[in-house]
Amino acid sequence: MLKMANMELIRKLHLKEGQSIRQLSKDLKLLRQTIRAESGSDPEIHFINSPAKLIKYPPCSPIICLFV
Repeated sequence: MLKMANMELIRKLHLKEGQSIRQLSKDLKLLRQTIRAESGSDPEIHFINSPAKLIKYPPCSPIICLFV
């Protein structure tokens, strides 16, 4: 189990300074999976940068509105 100082060091080196996971694993002598898990760069995590756009549909014709 990693200590909090090591986890913060991994995050700092990988995310802020841009070192690769492979280079960090060589320097810190840890597995790449450990570096990947602690750096927070999981490819399964997606961030939404902007809210979803609302779709505006044109008004329907009166005949179609009767069935809807």
